Amino acid sequence: MSTLRYKAAAAAGTLYFICGPGALPAEAPVPAPAGPDSVQLVGVLLVAVGGRPRISVGIGNRTDRLLWLRITVDAGREVVCEDERLALRGMKIEWYACAVDPVVEGRAYPVRIEIYGDEWSEEPDGVKTARPVFTRRDIQQLQPKLRR
Repeated sequence: MSTLRYKAAAAAGTLYFICGPGALPAEAPVPAPAGPDSVQLVGVLLVAVGGRPRISVGIGNRTDRLLWLRITVDAGREVVCEDERLALRGMKIEWYACAVDPVVEGRAYPVRIEIYGDEWSEEPDGVKTARPVFTRRDIQQLQPKLRR
């Protein structure tokens, strides 16, 4: 009877997991990498939240598993949307607000969506991008909703 040993780095040193036969399924399913086709960019909108301008990014998860996202907007400086890592449940669409102030007519606001298969990955499994440009009309429609 053989013993399977799994070695994983732990903060306190080396940690060993020991499992006997039958402890793991014969063929454990390995999830596919979370590439750029795992998500769909639903839209990019200019909205007001709490009287401040925001760029809202809608993202749909095309898979049936939890994905992790990091969304940034280049507004002259990199703005991270909401949290550093965002969880997006399988087969769901979520909207994320990114604080951008001021919004300038005709300027591109590049959006970068990094897709991770798990919360701890350092490198993204895939990336999606968009370059929304807001018109004078977009900004005029937003003005009455902004706090002065």
